[in-house]
Amino acid sequence: MYVRKQIWAAAPALALLLAGCATPAFDHRGAQTGVAPWEAVEQSLDDIDVIWGGVTLKVHHVDGQSEIEVLAYPLDRGQRPIPGAPSQGRFRIRLPGYVESVDFPEGLFLTARGHLVGNRQGDVDGVAYVYPIIASAQIHRWPPGYQFDQRHWSVGVGVGVLL
Repeated sequence: MYVRKQIWAAAPALALLLAGCATPAFDHRGAQTGVAPWEAVEQSLDDIDVIWGGVTLKVHHVDGQSEIEVLAYPLDRGQRPIPGAPSQGRFRIRLPGYVESVDFPEGLFLTARGHLVGNRQGDVDGVAYVYPIIASAQIHRWPPGYQFDQRHWSVGVGVGVLL
C-alpha cells in the first residue's frame, strides 16, 4: 500500500517531465498550422498567421529590409522542422532593416510564427518561383543536431506474484 502511494505521488512530476519533451516553440492559437507554403501560394492566401519552419538558404536585402529564404519542412509536435520529410516549398521571412547573413547562416534550422503579407516573384536556379512572405515574425533557432536529440520514453507496468 505504501509503494502505491509513492507511485501516485510521483505521477504529477512524471507527467510534467514527459510533457516538457514536446513543448512547442510558439503558441499555435490563431495560427494556420495545416497550410504549407506552396499551398498558401496556390490558394492565394493572405492576411493570416502561420507557423512554418525549415532550413535557411540565403538572406536577401530588398528595399531597406531583409528577407530570409527558407526551404520549408513539416513540423513535429514541438514545431521542430523534420529534415528527412519531403520539403513543402520555400518561403521568406521579412525583417526590418539590415540583417547580417551570419546571423541566419545557410543550414540553420528555424521555426517562425508570422503574418502572411503577400508574395514575391523570384527564381530558383533560373526557374520562376513565387515565395510567400511572412512578416512581424517571431523566430526560434534550433541548435545544431537538434534532430538527433530525440528522447524516447516508455512507461511499463509490472505485476509481481508472491508465492
